[in-house]
Amino acid sequence: MIVAYLLSLVSLEWLLKKIALLMLSVSIFLSAQGCSSVQKEGPSKRALMEEYSREIRSNHLDSARSALLEGTRLYPSETVFWNDLAYLDFREGHYSSSEKMLNRGLRIDPENQDLLLNKARLYLAEGNSVDAKKLLFRMLPHHPWIHGYRLLLAIEEVKDGNNEAGRILFEDLRDHHPGDLLIKRYLEKLQKTGK
Repeated sequence: MIVAYLLSLVSLEWLLKKIALLMLSVSIFLSAQGCSSVQKEGPSKRALMEEYSREIRSNHLDSARSALLEGTRLYPSETVFWNDLAYLDFREGHYSSSEKMLNRGLRIDPENQDLLLNKARLYLAEGNSVDAKKLLFRMLPHHPWIHGYRLLLAIEEVKDGNNEAGRILFEDLRDHHPGDLLIKRYLEKLQKTGK
C-alpha cells in the first residue's frame, strides 16, 4: 500500500531518469575538478570525460562506453570512470554489471560519496531498501552532503513507515529548496494522510 502511495506521487520511470541524470552530472562535475594531474600517453582525463559526456548526451552509448573503458585503461585509479560505466549499465538495466563497476571504484576509494550514493540508488532500483538505507546512514557523518542524499533518505524513511522522520527531512529540504515540486508533493501527501 505504501509503495502504491509513493508511486502515485511520481512515476517510477521519471524518478529513475532523474536519478540517472543526477548520477552523471555529479560525477562529471566532481571529476572535472581533478583533471590537472600528470597526463599519460593517450587522451587526457578531461578529453575523455568531455568525449563520453558528449556521446551520452547524443545517446551514443557504445561510443561513450568506449571512451570510459579507455579511461579505465589509462587512469585505472580514477573512480569517475568506474562510476560512469556503472551509470551506463544502470541506464541500460544491467544492474549486476553496474554494481561490479561501483565496487571497482569503491575498492579504490571506499568512502567516495558519489559511488556510495549511486550504489544506494542501485539498491533502491532493485527494491533493496535495507542495504540502500545502510549506505545512506553510512554517509550521514560526511559533510557537506552531496545533492540528492537527503532526498533519498527522506523517501526511504516514508517508504519504511517512519513518516515523522521523513516529514522532518522533507521540511528541512523544503527550507533549502523552496521551489522543489517533489518535496512539496511529499509534504502535501504526508499532511493529507495526517502522518
